[in-house]
Amino acid sequence: MYAMKYMNKLKCVERNEVRNVLKEQQIMQNLEHPFLVNFW
Repeated sequence: MYAMKYMNKLKCVERNEVRNVLKEQQIMQNLEHPFLVNFW
């Protein structure tokens, strides 16, 4: 089983959510857990 998150780039830019997306990416890169996807 897996889950995938889809984000429309244009809508993120229009809604000024780019900073939030980058922060989420940074947090996910620092997490280590067997049930979470690793970012390389």
